[in-house]
Amino acid sequence: MAKEATAPATANSSPRQVITIHVSDQGDIQKVDPDPFVISKEAQEEVQWVIDKAKHSFTVEFARETGSPFYESQFNSQFSASGLVRREILPDPRRYYKYTVRTERDDKDPGGYIKS
Repeated sequence: MAKEATAPATANSSPRQVITIHVSDQGDIQKVDPDPFVISKEAQEEVQWVIDKAKHSFTVEFARETGSPFYESQFNSQFSASGLVRREILPDPRRYYKYTVRTERDDKDPGGYIKS
């Protein structure tokens, strides 16, 4: 499993795992890193999606069949931080949350896990 990149917490925020969407100059998604994400509910971790080429925008949408572990199920270039894991979600390292990342030209289906 890839090493998790986590942004430091500030006085009023939780630690954030940065998920980078790597795209070509044309906007085709080359990879989403890390895939899958793994965050800790106990540590009140969040995720934040970023794109490596600012001229492109993205959307993130969690699949209906797995649902979103967060209070929202859609995110984008403007609103890219997940917030905390929903209170009723129990940590389960085997439960996979599938989501879709879309750019103007492409889409990929990565996922993630919530641990204790």
